[in-house]
Amino acid sequence: MLGRFSLPSRLVLPAAGGVALAATVLGAAQPSLSRPSATSISGALNGISALSTSDAWAVGYDPAGSLILHWNGTTWSQATSPSPGSADATLNGVSMISPTDGWAVGSYLAAGPNGQFSFLILHWNGTKWTQTPAPAPGHGTLRAVSMVSAADGWAVGVQSSNQGGAAVALHWDGTHWTQVPVPNPGGVSDLYGVSAASASNAWAVGDGAVTSMAVHWNGTRWAKVSTPTPGTESSLAGVSDASPSDAWAVGVYGVSTEAKTLTLHWNGTTWRQVSAPGPGQGMPSSVPVNELAAVAVTSSSNVWSAGDYTVPSNAGQAAMTVRWNGTKWARVANPGGTVYSFLTGISMVSPSDGWAVGRNDGTRQVIILHWNGTKWTQASPGAIHGAAGRPAR
Repeated sequence: MLGRFSLPSRLVLPAAGGVALAATVLGAAQPSLSRPSATSISGALNGISALSTSDAWAVGYDPAGSLILHWNGTTWSQATSPSPGSADATLNGVSMISPTDGWAVGSYLAAGPNGQFSFLILHWNGTKWTQTPAPAPGHGTLRAVSMVSAADGWAVGVQSSNQGGAAVALHWDGTHWTQVPVPNPGGVSDLYGVSAASASNAWAVGDGAVTSMAVHWNGTRWAKVSTPTPGTESSLAGVSDASPSDAWAVGVYGVSTEAKTLTLHWNGTTWRQVSAPGPGQGMPSSVPVNELAAVAVTSSSNVWSAGDYTVPSNAGQAAMTVRWNGTKWARVANPGGTVYSFLTGISMVSPSDGWAVGRNDGTRQVIILHWNGTKWTQASPGAIHGAAGRPAR
């Protein structure tokens, strides 16, 4: 099923060198070619949250377990991260409320002979990251988190059971995380993205029964909202909103012939599909993959999305960024790499300042891109420093 494995940020099992490429899963050829240089940190970044030009956090995993990086306006540094289950811990999403309050979520492999993946929730208090208890049973993976305030926020993902996986939503009330029922369309379902604008307005997206799914929180309950379902299969990976009548969701559709970029727009009443670039679409290779993994809205005329596409010349995957200018989506050149590179997270401070993150599976290193209002640039190897007691990788 497309939504279970295609988008890089959706992988549950983090291991150095063990990340499955979308092209691998879907059967595209992967020639041995020269690969672009990346940063000096081994691993992958799955999500990012930027508060200002001098304060941003990115999360993912490295060979030692969960990975957290911080931007202070000059350099990226590696923060000490609680990593239960050691190398089997990963972080998928992060949401910062202020410089002294933020959350990151993911999963880790619980100890014991019958260990299974469990929810991982970390909190930043301005000094350090600490693990916070998840509501029982807490088996599965949290994919994304979005905070409204210090006393209101959501984390979403999949809860595993003997019957498979079911979409799950956890709510933070300022004291505890509690599970809140979400609609389940039947079969296996999963939520990959969440965007909470207020206590009575939040969106979560994913897939269920092989088609895209969107659910809305109105302050009282989650309700399923109809979405276009192009192709035989479709999945939504990210969502972001500018107002109650202006939101975007992104993902992928059409696995039976080729995977294509999917962008949906919410106008306050309905979701409708809007055409988006997919440079590898229609090429005569095995199964081209063109997908969007994350989206960030700063205004109705400035929306960014990040993902990857199939390179026509070699059938490998390349990092991709696209922008909505209020009228149409257009691809924007980026230095993320042309072979085995993926962007899985994006966060914009303003039209002239933002970040996109991901990974390069050729070099097995993280990708960090910065937007300065004119172009994307890649963080240099010397711009990342290791945390005390934990060397940079």
